[in-house]
Amino acid sequence: MMNEVDIFQYDNSTLFLRESWEKKRGFNKNFTLRAWAKQLGISSYGTLHQMIKGMRPFPKKYAIALGESLNLGAKEVLYFETLIDYERSKTLKEKEHFANRLKELAPGEKITTYEVNSFQYLKDPLNGAIIEMTSLKDFNSDPIWIKERLAINASVNEIKEALRILNELEFLKFDENGKLKRQHIKIRSTKDVKSQALREYHKNIMRHASDALETQDVLEREYNAVAFGVKKSSIPEIKENIRKYINDLVQEHEAIDGEAEDIYQLSNQFYKLTNDTKGKLQ
Repeated sequence: MMNEVDIFQYDNSTLFLRESWEKKRGFNKNFTLRAWAKQLGISSYGTLHQMIKGMRPFPKKYAIALGESLNLGAKEVLYFETLIDYERSKTLKEKEHFANRLKELAPGEKITTYEVNSFQYLKDPLNGAIIEMTSLKDFNSDPIWIKERLAINASVNEIKEALRILNELEFLKFDENGKLKRQHIKIRSTKDVKSQALREYHKNIMRHASDALETQDVLEREYNAVAFGVKKSSIPEIKENIRKYINDLVQEHEAIDGEAEDIYQLSNQFYKLTNDTKGKLQ
């Protein structure tokens, strides 16, 4: 029996590993992480736990053992190894190379909701803004038009480079009528996984938000902030509630392609204002 988690639907090795583990535990509640680590040849189950959480990469040397554990075929194991190579790529050229190999190995179209890990895409909010701008009813793919329509500061050359990246990563493509269209319904990043690209993205978003505070009319924006005490056990539920609220808001109010009149950025920050007292002098 093949693994019920279809690896060809993933472009994130951590997410595949995590959901494969969840499936394994679903089949056998007595199967422990320690047992799986031993099965894979990993000396410490704590190390495997960190891999599943995205705190450390999964080494390619364990790929064959993983394939045996999950009943993966040779092509599926090769896809997983290539996925690791893709994630370790340092340059756009390397990412393009391994992305093409992934597409060659995948048997069909990938799911429309992508787990995006490309540093080139994530680090700059301009990329996401341009993708969303394609839903504007007056959208024009000319970089000069995009620059004039954007509220955030970006040069024509930066916009041209963003369009090139989005095209090469196949997030945007020209349709049969010569109109630039997004290729995927939703583009999202991984949750609760450390990423330098995501840190860069959120720092840039906060800079744009700070600028908008000074430049945009109060009737066209909404800023709120509140400090409150919580129990640590409540944090996972709070995070899930925030994600659900954002998803529900988008589902209810997002305009269909070709009918949007403006593009808005919704961001939230939920972070500690206090340090732990554990280990400190009282």
